[in-house]
This record gives sequence, C-alpha cells and structure tokens, in this order.
Amino acid sequence: MRAANLKTTLERNFTWRVARLDARLAELRASADSARAYFPTLQAPIPVMMVVDVEPDGFFIRRDSRLPWRGYQAVHEFFRELRPLWSARTDAPVHYSWYFRMDPQIAEVYESPNWAARKYAEFIDEYVAQGDELGLHPHDYRWDTTLDSWIVDHGNQAWVNHCVETAFAAFREAFGRNCDSFRFGDRWMNDETIASVEALGARFDLTLEPGRSAALASFPDKPFTGSLPDYTDVPRTAYQRSSSDYRKADPSRTDGIWMLPLSTVSASETTPLMRLWDKVIGDEAPPSVYHTLNLAHDPRFLLRGVDQALQSKDFSYLAFVIRSDIGANRSLFENLQNNLAGIMAHPLASRFVVCTAAECMKMLGLIRSSDQSL
Repeated sequence: MRAANLKTTLERNFTWRVARLDARLAELRASADSARAYFPTLQAPIPVMMVVDVEPDGFFIRRDSRLPWRGYQAVHEFFRELRPLWSARTDAPVHYSWYFRMDPQIAEVYESPNWAARKYAEFIDEYVAQGDELGLHPHDYRWDTTLDSWIVDHGNQAWVNHCVETAFAAFREAFGRNCDSFRFGDRWMNDETIASVEALGARFDLTLEPGRSAALASFPDKPFTGSLPDYTDVPRTAYQRSSSDYRKADPSRTDGIWMLPLSTVSASETTPLMRLWDKVIGDEAPPSVYHTLNLAHDPRFLLRGVDQALQSKDFSYLAFVIRSDIGANRSLFENLQNNLAGIMAHPLASRFVVCTAAECMKMLGLIRSSDQSL
C-alpha cells in the first residue's frame, strides 16, 4: 500500500511539474530572441551532457537488504516525461547519459554487480531505443569485517583495480558490448586507474571536476584510505591525457581515451557579494571554491553558474550531473525540477543539444562524424 501511494504521489507531482514547465516555456519564447544578445558569441548548437549516476539510495548501504532504488525510479520517470518537452524546445533528439553502479559493493548487497541492469531492464530498453548513453560509475567501497563498516578504499590500488575490472565485466555481461564511457565515484582518479580504464576499452572519461582542490575524503567521518586528487589546474575542455599525469593534456597524442571534465563554476563568482568583494571589503577576495553543475544544487546557484560557464573563455560544452538517489529526497528532487525548468527557459536553450559523450565530441569536431564505432 505504501509503495502504491508513493507511486501515485510521484505521478501526480510529475504531471503538475511538467504541465507548469510547459506553460512557463510558452511564456518565455516571445522574449528569448532579445535575451540572446547577452551571449552574442554563441551562435552554433551547444553540446549538453546530462549525466545521471544510477545508484542505490545512499552510500553506506545495508548489506542485508536488497532495497529497490526508489530515487532512480523517480528520476527515470521525470526524465522520461521531460524528454519530449526538451526535444520540442531544441528541435533535436534528446540523449541522456546513464552511468550505472556495477561494482563489488553492488555485487555483495544485491548478489550481482549488474543487478540494476536486470531489475530495471525495461528502463534500459527505453534508453537504448532513444539513443541514450549507457556507461559505468563504479565506487571502491569495501566491506571490513573488523570495523563492521564499508571503507572508501581509494588508497588500495589492488582493490580499485578489482572494482574497475568487475564493472567492465558486468557491463559486457549485461549489455553484450564493451563500455565506452566511464566516470569513477567520488570524483576520484589516478594515473594507474585511468590507464586501466583505457586498456579495458573506454573511449571517454567524465570523472574530473576542474578547479576542485585536494581533500581527505567525501566522508571524512567514515572509514577511508587514500585521498581525493587536486584538480585545480585540470583543463575545462576535452583533452587526451599525458601519460605522466592524467590531469594534463598531451596535444601530441592522436589516440587513447578522451577526458571530458564536468562543468564546474566558482561559487564566489556566482555570489553577488563575492563578486563585489573588492568594493565592499576593500581587500582581496578569498580563494574560489569550485562546484560541479550538479542539478541537485540550489537553483539560485546553479542557474547563475550556467551563465558563468557559457561566458567562460574556454567554454565548449555543458556537462551537468546528478546522483539518482536525489529522487528519494523531496527538496533535492524539487531542485532538480526547478533547475531543469530554468535551463530550458534559458535564452540559449533552443541551441542546447542534449547528447552523449561521443555526440559531443563529434559536434566539437574532435572525432570524425563518420566513425561508426561510436
């Protein structure tokens, strides 16, 4: 009964939200042409990657209960309702990107790393029919019997390798092909791991978050090893990595995996007080703190961030991201819906082409449109 009531409530919410969004877009179309003057240099179609990390509802999940991924179910239904509206707004097909957890934590709790591919097979059939991206998003959680807890095990390279290899094998078993697109959990990466991902056949990596500083862990109050990398100087455009440092571009390379960093913006530059810091305080502003364009963020931050990204001197694409479990959190789910409403109402929205990583690269002219393997 409770599940049925939840489903009814969510369906009612989707219907109301989509109807309100459609009406709002109709109001804004008349004024969109004049607003385009704020972005005079952006005349061509703009690649937009909408990346969804398909995961359980939580990180440190119970080992004794195979709970359905209710957040993912809600996010799937909302994006399904949104697709025709977005396609009508842009006059182009809409191709989302779904990156699945298929790692040892999923295998231990759900008895198979590709549990989600079987449980939600109808969703995936829909993605394939619509031309969406299917990718991998493994984490490196390891159960420690002594601590009776999951450990975020970035510092254990052998375990990281096992997580990556498990994920690629599960993907091949589930979908009958190799995985082209990859992003590691917790924004974590190192040289050995990206080399392994490349060797296993991935063509695109969407892990990196430019501007983000090094940190101990995403959850420093939980058991962990290793630390999170410094991405301060990571390029903001697609590049092929240096063999000595994956965070640096090697312009001489003509093959190998492409790094497509997520879109990030400076929190200080999207806050009016911080933008006026010099005038208000009369001193140098504090160091910038960068955040991804995560659709769970407060819309007042994210929508200003979209404008900041579009006006960046090295802008070439937008890459948004969300965790699927925000569908189980009412306030974050409302942020998602309001952010998407705002993005679709943007003066340049008619040029936003929601695309896969391969399609983005073709639009940017970085790989051949004739490449049938992508």
